[in-house]
Amino acid sequence: MKNEGSTIVHLANSSLPKKEMMKINLVLILLLCTVSINSQQRQSIQFWNDHINGHLSRGVEKFAVALNQAIDANRIKDDNKNVVFSPLNVVELLAVMLLGSEGKSNETFCSLGFDKDKVISKDSEFLHHMFGNLINSIQLVSKENRGETPELVSANRIFVQNGYSIRPNYAAFVRDVYNYDITQVDFHVPSITKDINNWIKSASRGKINNFLQEPPSDLTEIFIASTLHFKGQWKYPRIRMTDYNDNPRLGADIVGLPYKINNVNGSMSEVTMFIVLPHQDVPLSDILSSFTKRDINLYLSYMIPFYDVTVELPKMKLSSTLNLRDTLQSLGFTSMFIPKVANLGLMSTGQSQSFKDELLNVSKIRTENFNNEEDRSIPANFQQYVKTKNFPSYGLDELRESRNFDNPGLYVSRADHKVEIDITERSTEAAAVSYVIINYLSLQWVPIKFKCNRPFLLFIRHKPSGLISFWGVVRKPTPYYK
Repeated sequence: MKNEGSTIVHLANSSLPKKEMMKINLVLILLLCTVSINSQQRQSIQFWNDHINGHLSRGVEKFAVALNQAIDANRIKDDNKNVVFSPLNVVELLAVMLLGSEGKSNETFCSLGFDKDKVISKDSEFLHHMFGNLINSIQLVSKENRGETPELVSANRIFVQNGYSIRPNYAAFVRDVYNYDITQVDFHVPSITKDINNWIKSASRGKINNFLQEPPSDLTEIFIASTLHFKGQWKYPRIRMTDYNDNPRLGADIVGLPYKINNVNGSMSEVTMFIVLPHQDVPLSDILSSFTKRDINLYLSYMIPFYDVTVELPKMKLSSTLNLRDTLQSLGFTSMFIPKVANLGLMSTGQSQSFKDELLNVSKIRTENFNNEEDRSIPANFQQYVKTKNFPSYGLDELRESRNFDNPGLYVSRADHKVEIDITERSTEAAAVSYVIINYLSLQWVPIKFKCNRPFLLFIRHKPSGLISFWGVVRKPTPYYK
């Protein structure tokens, strides 16, 4: 028989007994089915990998655009200051915060773009595993790096007040998945500011110095810091060939400036700075507005290689310091900053188990939509995909679902972000740092001086009925003589 590809037919013409032939044919059919199933499984795994990582990257992209909008909204008119920030650095810090949050604080994770995908937002730990893996996959540090390979590396640390309790499963998760160190310190010693600044300076490769200007307050229990450092040489110092697109729909020219590659290790082999230059009659604000309506990747997909491009990019030293507390609150990240509303119960058990009053535990209440099983149904192939990843469980999702914990009385009192970027004719170096200071809600009475030395209002009210029997506006008290 000439058709050698038809193995089963070929065997049917052999001299083997009929029963043996049937067995062999059955085995071959099963093998073919197994190959087909394995192929389908591989396609399913690849689909979910791309789907989830795509959501994560688009979430960071949307956050970058939203953060820029929030900064612009607070900008004084005619303020021409440069604004630079690291969306990845801020989102990674937020992820670590929200991992330890419950109630409204945890639901804020939807603000990163996962609210429209009930499938991947259901399993919090799994999503954090995927995000941690994605961040780790783009980091590249070469021990023999001589400046010819792009370097992107994050360093993270949680400073905890001596004697304060961090949940072991939370500590293990942030250490294993987000590569956080956890160290015990005394926030009350004078040297603490210098110690934290020294760590930030070292982690940022000397780019960011003396970021913390004043010591944490006496109520500080936790200080979370995250840094990101990038360094790379241009692939073409005198750029002639590069990706380019003149996009009339966007109203801008886009150019991609790639970085030099010495060896290929993962996705960091493709690192590019994209520059979006508005057309002469188009304001930059219109470009930024367009990015809120369409994915940035859509515009980048139109880029093609050009072999005669002259790029005039000035040498620059860019620097920005952002008050993340105000900016994040304008984006909807509010509950974590509000005492008695913030709930970081998955991060810490607190100083004691005494926080059981209604106000402190109000954030345990969830919305109906969040518990709607119909909304949270997930496909069978996604369940199978989760099993193939074989991520270890740290028990945080189970603890969150059980609600068997008290609010430790923690809230974020301060949050700041700083970025330094140097751009020269040969290379780019950038560093970012973000931190949050987590305070303990003190229930001790603080003396208050209430001195009526200016106009005031008074009224006499029956509390049970709410009836006001007397009302007075006092602008100049009449002396009382007995």
